[in-house]
Amino acid sequence: MSYCVNCGVELDPSAKTCPLCGTPAWHPELDAPPYFPANSAAVQPASRREAAILLTAMLVSVSLCCGLLNLFLPTDRPWSLYVIGAAVMLWVWFTLPMVLPPTVAGFFLLLLFSRRRPLGEFLFEQFDFKVVQTWLGCVIAATVIAFPLMYRNARAAMEQIDMNLVYAGRTLGMSDTKIFWTVIVPTAGPGIASGTILTFARALGEYGATSMLAGNIPGKTGTISQKIAMVIQDGDYLTAGIWVAIVMIIAFLVIFLMNIISGSKMKHIGRW
Repeated sequence: MSYCVNCGVELDPSAKTCPLCGTPAWHPELDAPPYFPANSAAVQPASRREAAILLTAMLVSVSLCCGLLNLFLPTDRPWSLYVIGAAVMLWVWFTLPMVLPPTVAGFFLLLLFSRRRPLGEFLFEQFDFKVVQTWLGCVIAATVIAFPLMYRNARAAMEQIDMNLVYAGRTLGMSDTKIFWTVIVPTAGPGIASGTILTFARALGEYGATSMLAGNIPGKTGTISQKIAMVIQDGDYLTAGIWVAIVMIIAFLVIFLMNIISGSKMKHIGRW
């Protein structure tokens, strides 16, 4: 089967030109390009020098933009420095505790919330808010250490969402807020739920940061991990075994819930 690209008519398969206009006939089976490239080539990896140049350019461009804004906007202080500082603090909050040893993160939290430091003194004098050696210190330390797991899982789940779903919501006249709550969050729900379970399990087993910030006061700031270590030091292996059994049961429940959530996410996907 052949066609004339000028007249748009179907010609005889053996025809080489169009009898109406003389245009050479087009044979899709013979003249169409292949679906995939005929030649394959390996993609060259980016060098460290190129990556360093790209990262430097990104940082320099942000700094230049902030500097220009400081020059043209009449302010007493360079407000963009506060924006950069806030961005750095958010990055530290979301990512850095995941790779730092818990005792190091607890040390920084202790420096931040100690009553001998400006923030800790301000919170205590103005709001009677004490963090060090309180149950609130346990909550803050466990949250700081475990929250990066929640952040990374939720981010990975949202990055895998098909953007066609978002575009379809926009064609239906949905606002960005409605798209987020009715399209993005339900689609990324299994990943967010898995991150929540992992965060809870990680916070349950936290030892180093909570010991640095909240101490180990029995009946006040003691955690399960601290309790196990303390009773082993006293030679009470029976009590330690009971607490270990409780933690293992919770761990098995966490794994079971994660498998259920992962299974509900994959049940509509064909497998080989």
